[in-house]
Amino acid sequence: MSVGLIDSAIKIDGLKPTDKLILILLANCTNEEKETGAFVQDYLVERSGLTRNEVDRAIERLIKAVVWVPPIFGAPRPTELRA
Repeated sequence: MSVGLIDSAIKIDGLKPTDKLILILLANCTNEEKETGAFVQDYLVERSGLTRNEVDRAIERLIKAVVWVPPIFGAPRPTELRA
């Protein structure tokens, strides 16, 4: 868990509530090196109460919005979340 990433995720404005929830959960399961485990989608589905398709769509929107998403989802490796 990275408290700094969670705090940054909470401060981002302009996201749909579903996207913000997924971003906060991603930050919660990300370590200080900004890496996530291989089963992160299962975690996101379980913790969010969303379907796999809803989680996938939220991740796609976060990538398009240039918000930090772990490289496991095919996004470029960023340095920080944008605030």
